[in-house]
Amino acid sequence: MRFLAGLFLSSAVRSVVAVSFGLALMGCEKPDQARPGETWCSAGRSILVIDDSAVPDAVRDAVLASGSVLGTDDPEYSPSPPVVVIPFHLPGQAPNPNVTPAAIRDMFFDTGTGSITDYYLETSYGQFDIQEGGISGYVELPMNAADYGANQLGMDWTRSAEAARDILQGSTIDWASLDEDGDHTIAYPEAEIVFLYPGGGGGANRPSSVQITHAGQMYTISNSFVYLDSKTAEDTTSATNTIRYNIPVAIHEMNHGFFNLPDRYDMDVTGLGPTGLFDMQCEAYSIKHISMLDKIKIGWVMPKILSVVPDRPDSERHCYGFPASESVPAGLVLINPAHPEDMWVVENRFASASARNFDAGLPESGLAIWWYGSEAVPETYRLRLIDVSKGDLPPDEYRDQVAGALWKQRTGHPQDPATVTHLLFPLDGLFSFAVRGVGPSGQTMYAEF
Repeated sequence: MRFLAGLFLSSAVRSVVAVSFGLALMGCEKPDQARPGETWCSAGRSILVIDDSAVPDAVRDAVLASGSVLGTDDPEYSPSPPVVVIPFHLPGQAPNPNVTPAAIRDMFFDTGTGSITDYYLETSYGQFDIQEGGISGYVELPMNAADYGANQLGMDWTRSAEAARDILQGSTIDWASLDEDGDHTIAYPEAEIVFLYPGGGGGANRPSSVQITHAGQMYTISNSFVYLDSKTAEDTTSATNTIRYNIPVAIHEMNHGFFNLPDRYDMDVTGLGPTGLFDMQCEAYSIKHISMLDKIKIGWVMPKILSVVPDRPDSERHCYGFPASESVPAGLVLINPAHPEDMWVVENRFASASARNFDAGLPESGLAIWWYGSEAVPETYRLRLIDVSKGDLPPDEYRDQVAGALWKQRTGHPQDPATVTHLLFPLDGLFSFAVRGVGPSGQTMYAEF
């Protein structure tokens, strides 16, 4: 880790500095640093074997703290939550006959097929395994969309608690079997509930609490309901791709209910936001793993932590090897122990490492460097992807990232991190660290910190 004496920037400085270095400075004697004549690291110690035992417990706890995320340390977290799916349609609307229990089971619960179960098993490294909690027959609602949408924001009928109640009441789900504690309340993690509608569009997450009767008993269903579209009955492609086209949207919306992950898009436009096209919570129309920060906060990854201090000796600058995070729970956190609420998170995203192509929606492969800001920043903007192609900006100015954002060797590119040393630091200017010698993307990537 190289920290440049005299370049620790004051809180008044609001830009990130990039300094070009010649090959002489890239070469050094240590075998785990960039070698003489090389413009990037071609080897290095794996981040998996970094000894971070000296990191204070308080700092480690701050890094791992789930905060508003529903993580493994939360009593409401379940590693295998039941998912209930209820297909429904509005009056006068034809139900899609291809939305059968078998089709629903294929999309959500079958394994080895690229299902939602498969997605969560892969992105959690086998630690999150959803279960079939029930599949209902079709429910026909008694009122139309305009009636339900009256007095709702934007006339959005999916926001209506009455619509949710009517769907739940008309379903064939055995609610008593889901009531594990016998309190006549079905709340997460007793069930995650998906309403499947033949609208041909996207989806939404609508928290609500309603009462229904079941087997002569009153039940309160207090949950974060996912509204998800299948194709319409009239769609000529419905028979071959009835529901699966909407798996990315389903995962995005279910992430709200499972883990309380926030939306990271703004202006109601998917993909426009602080993590751009690289994050399921910002762009939900293509499949991709959730970010390393989210995996850490949920509790699926125990990252290695480099505690950044101003007097770290120059000799501690190293080339590190980053295994692909699609298949290995590997992340690196760089943190100032005096301000552990702010951190940098680094992971290697290599789409081909996904066994079932669950990073197919990633615009490119490469080293992802995320900035996670303090709690003073609104939740939508706390996580940002540092975009190497957009020049040297303070973290709060990065947004709407597309292909070209990730860090990797790009011969001849003016922002090639193999030949440029980038000094990165948080908005308060309390610490900085150098990133350079970033190698080509691959199953293992190397970079010098």
